[in-house]
Amino acid sequence: AVVSTQSTWVMCDETKNIVSHGFEYCYNWREVMELVLAAIEKAGNDNTADIEEAAEDALKEWLTTFQGWGLLSSITPAVSIRHIVLSLAYTSQNWDEETGGEYSEEKVFDTVKHVYDNIEGKEIKNMLPKFGYLVVGVL
Repeated sequence: AVVSTQSTWVMCDETKNIVSHGFEYCYNWREVMELVLAAIEKAGNDNTADIEEAAEDALKEWLTTFQGWGLLSSITPAVSIRHIVLSLAYTSQNWDEETGGEYSEEKVFDTVKHVYDNIEGKEIKNMLPKFGYLVVGVL
């Protein structure tokens, strides 16, 4: 699914539907918007292409973190991430505090991510769906 945001509305595969409604009204976009604002500052100019590139790079990096996993797993086809989801469930269920320290969901995610990021072709960044970021107006 291609998800796009524009001001206060969200579209999924270029239409409004139950999925887009959920993203529009139920998802907290604060972290994403903070990334975009930081990208504007990082670009260091008002060139729209530079801002879009910085925003896209920041979003791609963030989506592969524990904080971004919820959104990534929501916009990625289940078949593409099922091995990650199963690995997360297995690792969570079998967490060993002696070797991994005190249990936390973030530690489980980081452990699974570390494994996949060290298997050529299985890196989590390779699961990112194709997306673009369009800046319509920056004041």
